[in-house]
Amino acid sequence: MSMYKVVDSKGREVVVEVDHYNRGLVLEKACKELYGNATIELMIGHFRITPLV
Repeated sequence: MSMYKVVDSKGREVVVEVDHYNRGLVLEKACKELYGNATIELMIGHFRITPLV
């Protein structure tokens, strides 16, 4: 499992865990955590994803 910290354009952040890196999956999980639903179209380009080691 890999963990990634996702930060949106307003500075809100969340850490998500996935089996392997997949930008879409990471953003979908982050969106569900931050906003309660997956709206990938609104998220593309508005997040910074950092691998946590």
